[in-house]
Amino acid sequence: MTYPNAMLDTAHSLGALADDILQKSSENNSSYLTDEDIRVLGDISKYVQNTITLLKRGITAKKVGLAAGVPVGFGMGKLIDTNDNPSGWKTFGAYFAASLASGLTSSFISNMMLKIPNDMGNMTMKAQEFEAALLGKPIDSIIYLRDRGLITDAQADGYNKKLLEALKTEDSLDGGYKYARYAIAAANAYHGYKRNGDDIVMGLAWLIGTSADTRTVSAALGLAIEQGFAKPIAQG
Repeated sequence: MTYPNAMLDTAHSLGALADDILQKSSENNSSYLTDEDIRVLGDISKYVQNTITLLKRGITAKKVGLAAGVPVGFGMGKLIDTNDNPSGWKTFGAYFAASLASGLTSSFISNMMLKIPNDMGNMTMKAQEFEAALLGKPIDSIIYLRDRGLITDAQADGYNKKLLEALKTEDSLDGGYKYARYAIAAANAYHGYKRNGDDIVMGLAWLIGTSADTRTVSAALGLAIEQGFAKPIAQG
């Protein structure tokens, strides 16, 4: 199961659990749920919404990163002009600046397109740290529901196992963007190889050095296009 599907499956399972507890309370026409019970169930519902928002944000950022990276890389190549007295260091500087600008641009645009709730935490945390923080509350909620007798020990163990397994699923949010990144990385490698006189080492440098994510790989493609894609460096 891919990472997005694992997270969504876990979120939907928890949402169904909260709905089931509320439904049973309604059918029994009883008030056995305390205010604290309702608050905890609300935390679970909020987790479901936050998980879906997180996944949407990640995918939106990748879409924007692919779209924004190429023009940003092209523009940075124009600004620094890596074809004038070309050197590996000048190209690296232009690529580094383009990658940074592309990352800032995609983050800004994706945040504008998809507002993140203030209580979702620090979006600058590393992905695994952020997800661990996001999963902390539902794990506490499951333990609370078990201790209250609203779910069985077996149910609690099953849901907590689902939550922890979702974190261990290492497929990224990429989906189809992963394959687009691979294709662009291959194009960048070909450009580096041809630009430097069929130098395999430079081809590998462009492949490995630019393929970290969709923002960096597309910024490198923009720079490659500005340099004259696959065109050898002019010999003075």
